Parts: sequence; C-alpha cells; structure tokens
Amino acid sequence: KSVIDEMQLANECIMITLIYIEKLMSTSKIEIRYCNWKPLVFTAILLASKFWEDINFWNVDYEDRLGLYHLKAINRMESEFISLCNYNIYVSAHKFNMYQAQIRQLS
Repeated sequence: KSVIDEMQLANECIMITLIYIEKLMSTSKIEIRYCNWKPLVFTAILLASKFWEDINFWNVDYEDRLGLYHLKAINRMESEFISLCNYNIYVSAHKFNMYQAQIRQLS
C-alpha cells in the first residue's frame, strides 16, 4: 500500500502536497533528485494532511503505521521543510483553485 492509501488522505491533500513541493523548490532552490524525493514527498504529505484534515495523525502515527522513518527523523524533516518554505505553508483558496483547474485541464 502507498502512504496515501495507508493514511486514507483526501484528494485535496495530494493537491496541497504538490503546492508545498513547488513552494519548497521555489523558496529554497532545492532540486528533487533520486536521493531526496521520498523524504520530500513524505514530509509534504505529512504537512498537507495537518493543513487540510480536521482530524489528523500525529508524527508518531506515521512512524507506527508506515515504518518509513523514525520519529526523530520525521520531526527533523518537518521542521526543516517548514523552515525552507520560510515558515509559510498557508495555501489560499485562490491558489488551491488555480492548481485544481490546471490539473483538470491536464486530465
């Protein structure tokens, strides 16, 4: 199972995940590479679920249910991701709708 299936995340979380990854790339000049894409996507999903979901998982839940990273690493990745986004992880309704419209055009 994928992280999305295991954690039962809403489709909107995936949209916000994309927005976060693009924000990270533009604010920090980080390039997504073979060696870093998994932790970057994982952290973006974690943050998106906290932003979108009414009831969200604690970081320890990600450690217990997925077993991908230890809690200390999850906490560090989350902190560094937010820092690299200049502590701005807010997604406006306008930006969300813009991304959603662009995805619809592609499909």
